[in-house]
Amino acid sequence: MKIFTSPEHFTFTNHFNQSLLKNRIAMMNKRKSNWKAFGKYGLFIASIWVCAAFTKPYRTKVAAQIVEKVPELKLVLQPEIIEKPALNDFVLEKPLNQPSKDSLQVTVNMPSSAEVDTQKLVSSTKYVFYEGNYLHWLITPKTTLEDLVDMKKEFAKHNLFFSVSELKLDPLNLFITGVTAKGYRSENSGCMIGAHITDNSIEPIPSRGGYISFGQQGSCGTTVKANMRVALKEVAEQDEKAAQEEWKKNSIKYLEVQITNSLGSGGSSTYLKQSLIDTKALGATTQRINLTNNGLIAIAEAHKNDIVLLNGKPSTIEEIEKVTIQNFNSAIFKETWEKDKNQRKNYILIFTE
Repeated sequence: MKIFTSPEHFTFTNHFNQSLLKNRIAMMNKRKSNWKAFGKYGLFIASIWVCAAFTKPYRTKVAAQIVEKVPELKLVLQPEIIEKPALNDFVLEKPLNQPSKDSLQVTVNMPSSAEVDTQKLVSSTKYVFYEGNYLHWLITPKTTLEDLVDMKKEFAKHNLFFSVSELKLDPLNLFITGVTAKGYRSENSGCMIGAHITDNSIEPIPSRGGYISFGQQGSCGTTVKANMRVALKEVAEQDEKAAQEEWKKNSIKYLEVQITNSLGSGGSSTYLKQSLIDTKALGATTQRINLTNNGLIAIAEAHKNDIVLLNGKPSTIEEIEKVTIQNFNSAIFKETWEKDKNQRKNYILIFTE
């Protein structure tokens, strides 16, 4: 068995197709040639270029025939060649004045100190005015809640405080009838202004203002229109004029509210001029007030004993029945009572124009 197991006796394994194996191994170890691969691509591109060169005259001829038959395709098949403009070299006519390497010249217009203060301290509301080291403020009858908020913001810019502890408006919310305000830098200091109508009437307040200096320590004060700064004085005069015009326009309404409120709680009925005219035109009557054929006010018999007030002042039935429809504005029949509703009072309130 040892004789037959020696390697040289395995003829099938050691000698079968040895030449083929050697050629295969040599081919696998052989280095690939790059120029052949690139040469194939180059030859392919060259052949395409040669074919295109031979077909160019034919394509030109075919394009001319197509354009002749279909002129609309001329722009597509024969595009116009746009000539490029010739560009000249740039020539610097005048040399630039270059600054020296270590120098730089800059011109800055410095404003004066007054201009600097004005530029820095610009108020966002017409009710605050800056002058020097002081903040001047103003409250007019036309100052709104939004204006008061803006004033508070202006104070806060300088670590100052502004507060309004009381604010009253007219029944129509058109102007201020009472205000209490204060400008201060701490709770225990500051200057307060107050403007109120003492007789409880509905009228615009006069303008009031104040001033306070910047910083943790300083001074403050209050002002009236006579000693205000010019800018604030102009605002005060304009607002007071506007408030007076609105008060005159609605004075009867304010008087109605004032009188009815002064009489106490109760029920009421209101008659306007136009309602009396319309009732008379329809030939109808009311149970309280009517018009005569002469255009005079006539009070119904059931209310002849009521308490009469003409424009807020005591009057009589005879006097108010002399009021013509032209001068008449409104009439309010009001009934008031005490808490137990046993003591009742009836009023006739006549308002004329």
